Amino acid sequence: MSIELGSYSLRCSIVDNQAMLRAAVIFLSLALPYAAGLYALGWQYHSVRPGDSLEKIARRYSVTVTQLAQWNNLSDTNSIFIGQRLKILRESGFVAAAPEEDRPGFTRPVTRWKVVRSYSASVDEPHYGVLVRTEKGASIRAAESGVVARVGPVRGYGVCIFVDHGGGWLTMYSHLTDIKVRPGDKIRKQTEIGEAGEGKMFFTVSYGGKPLNPLELL
Repeated sequence: MSIELGSYSLRCSIVDNQAMLRAAVIFLSLALPYAAGLYALGWQYHSVRPGDSLEKIARRYSVTVTQLAQWNNLSDTNSIFIGQRLKILRESGFVAAAPEEDRPGFTRPVTRWKVVRSYSASVDEPHYGVLVRTEKGASIRAAESGVVARVGPVRGYGVCIFVDHGGGWLTMYSHLTDIKVRPGDKIRKQTEIGEAGEGKMFFTVSYGGKPLNPLELL
């Protein structure tokens, strides 16, 4: 199956809804986030080897050369060297515990909200974020300073913005309209990034590519 995110394409596995199968998947194939309708994101690293080029690396990880250049601040896409570590945004699966030290000071991304579905890591009904109701057109703001990693549609979640906060921390804001930022933008905490055009937002936080409960971090 292929999921389109604007100019991005991700391949994922489909599993049925039986609890036993989902329980097996969480240990064996890392596919559970897809069964829940969402994937969590985090950074992985590639060390440049002899014969590597950005084009080959991009194909290997199913990303684009432009993405690699943005994520690694490369002004010359023809200039990489053996041993260089390149970071690549990836999808992942397991739920992690947040470290107590060096935890970002996340703030609520919208001033007024009502939680209509909370975070759950349950095998039977996983939900790796919080779905909230707010005013239509409400300003959505970055929960912490960081760099915009991706902007684009995700099936079932409308237009999404992913913000990399460094140290393995990443947030996602979905169902957005009137987007204010672009990939690569450096933004400060509470910078307006878009609007809740539908009067709702799905918000996620991940650490090391693994989803966490946003309400425990705000």
